Amino acid sequence: MGKKIIIGVMSLILVGALFVGFNVLKDDKKVKLDESVSSSLEYSGSIQEILNKTYDRAKSSEKFEYKDEEIYSLVHWISNPVIKSKKNKRIGFLEPSPENVDKMIYILGKAPLGPHKFFIKSLNEWKKGNFVEVEEVHNTAWKMLDGNVGRAIDRDEYEINRLKEKYYK
Repeated sequence: MGKKIIIGVMSLILVGALFVGFNVLKDDKKVKLDESVSSSLEYSGSIQEILNKTYDRAKSSEKFEYKDEEIYSLVHWISNPVIKSKKNKRIGFLEPSPENVDKMIYILGKAPLGPHKFFIKSLNEWKKGNFVEVEEVHNTAWKMLDGNVGRAIDRDEYEINRLKEKYYK
């Protein structure tokens, strides 16, 4: 009887250690991912640099070389601030300022992806302060990136109003 209790306790300790170890590794990967995409509402750092470099490449070359994932990621990041997502998960933010929206429209004009006309049409409205189809823009880009967490379920009216006050008075 005593052996069974000891084996049971040891099994629980082993399962607990595996669970804690797995979650620590999972959280460590999450932190690295979050740091790599600058997931704060400061809109600075690497994602802004990616947009600027992609825009510069698009402007400086007759034939714009790009990867679909790069363009879809930019569309995804620029739509993240203006959506509410399932489970409140959003990774990567790019402020949809008039300047950034103009850059995205230019890039999309040089990168004829399947839904690029839809993105351009919506972004042309965004640059006027009319944030239309934000969920559809986000979810289309997110689907193309095989996203499975963070689907847009609504507009973030607070952030949209903040952007309108900042840029579109």
